[in-house]
Order: sequence, then structure tokens, then C-alpha cells
Amino acid sequence: MMVRIMIVALLLGSIFLGWRAWTQHNEIQRYEEALAPGGLVEKTVERIQRRAFQYTQYKRRSATEGVKGAADQGSIAEYVRGHAQGSKVQWGGVKISAAKSRTTTVDKKQYKDTTYKVTAQEKDQTYNRLRIANLFYLLEQKSRKLKITDISITVADKTLPHEIPNDAYDVDFALTVRERAASKKKK
Repeated sequence: MMVRIMIVALLLGSIFLGWRAWTQHNEIQRYEEALAPGGLVEKTVERIQRRAFQYTQYKRRSATEGVKGAADQGSIAEYVRGHAQGSKVQWGGVKISAAKSRTTTVDKKQYKDTTYKVTAQEKDQTYNRLRIANLFYLLEQKSRKLKITDISITVADKTLPHEIPNDAYDVDFALTVRERAASKKKK
């Protein structure tokens, strides 16, 4: 009787050990397939490298971008004032009003447009056409996010209709910073 119990126990043990060896063999095969050329590991490494390269490009573009973000009004003011007081523009001081934000949708993508109103710091401050054009060009050239969206240019001196005005203008303009709106990702 004892021998029969031992035979049954050994039979059950060998079945269990056979099942474990089979599952371990399948797991080893799965790992070998993943490590083989063109396998899951190689594809994952390629995807990580591609994303790292894209991130590096994004960081490089972001570092050269003059405007860091629309939410940071100090960054916008510093960017505009830096160009307005530059040697090619020489506008002097400018006032930047509080931001107005709105969300727009373009091609199923949501964007946040933040608009700032820029005016001369002194009421009687005037600019010639060259300085106006230089400022607008530099602001848009050095930032992909920022665009001049509304311009108000009036002649500074009152002249008669038949007279040619001086090259002096009062300028107010609005600039808009467009950023992708924060979206909720589906999990």
C-alpha cells in the first residue's frame, strides 16, 4: 500500500514538474524571439531612440525660441521690451497690457491664443516706418509662437490734406501667442 501511495505521489510530482518545465521553455522561447533581430526589443529600442531624437530637436528649437510660453507674461514683456530697445529698433519703453485668452480649434486640434496689447510707454512717443517695420519683423522672425495680429498706425502730426506728413507715427499693436491647449489623454 505504501508503494502505491509513493507511485501516485511521484506521478503527480512528475506531472507538475513536466508542466513547469514546459511553461519555462515557452517563456525562454518568448524571450529569445524578443531578442532576435527585428524582435520586440529591437523595435522598442528604435522607438525610444526616435522619441529621444524628437525630444532633442524640440528642446533645441525651444531653447532658441524667444517666447517661453503665453502663461508667463513676464517672459513676453521681457521679449518685446528686449527687441523694442534693441540697437536696430530703438523704440524705447513699451507698455504691455494684461493678457486675454481664448481657445480656438484648427483641424481638430485645440489651441490657446493669448493676446497682449502693446502701446508706447510715453503718450507723445512717435516712430518712423523703418523702426516700426524692424520691430514687427524681429518679433515675428525670432518666435514661431508669436504673431502681430492687430495694428493701429496713425500719423502723429496733424497735417492738411494736401501736405505730406512727417515720417512720424503713433503705433499700437496686439500680439498673439498661440500654444497647443492642454488636452486630456485617454488611458
